[in-house]
Amino acid sequence: MEKLKYAFAYWSPREKKWLVCNTYFVLTDGIGDNNIYGQFLSSNWFSYHHNLKDKFVPFHFAVLGQKNMVHFEKTQRSLNSHLNLVPSCNDIHSDCFDFSEYFHIGVDLIEGINSNLEMNGVTTTFTMRGHKKSVNRLSLNIRKFVDQGNEKISITLPQVSI
Repeated sequence: MEKLKYAFAYWSPREKKWLVCNTYFVLTDGIGDNNIYGQFLSSNWFSYHHNLKDKFVPFHFAVLGQKNMVHFEKTQRSLNSHLNLVPSCNDIHSDCFDFSEYFHIGVDLIEGINSNLEMNGVTTTFTMRGHKKSVNRLSLNIRKFVDQGNEKISITLPQVSI
């Protein structure tokens, strides 16, 4: 079986559109029900910072796989073709990909994670289940910090188990 290339997409609340990271997940063999494990090796590949003085919004993510290379710009145009103000799993045209999964963190959950984090403390890893198949999982590292006097949370280093 030919291995797929997996890309990571996220909804940018600032830009109000889906963005696709221009780096693929680094893949290894998975365990159990999930036979593929992928991760970003550097926070430079994906890092989202949310100012804590701003209202929390839901976070939306997608993992997209293709046998051939994912055309990042074309994929981004496809995800944004509906011009939705509120992103959802319906933005992902599954017939365009050999694999697609949607993940979501609601406002209540992100507020709970934030309240449990200590400033400049330990990073926590948060894991979500997939919308299509709950066995698919996406984990993200989340930490709280101060940057130039502004309190922020940072979401980085996605890891996928599919």
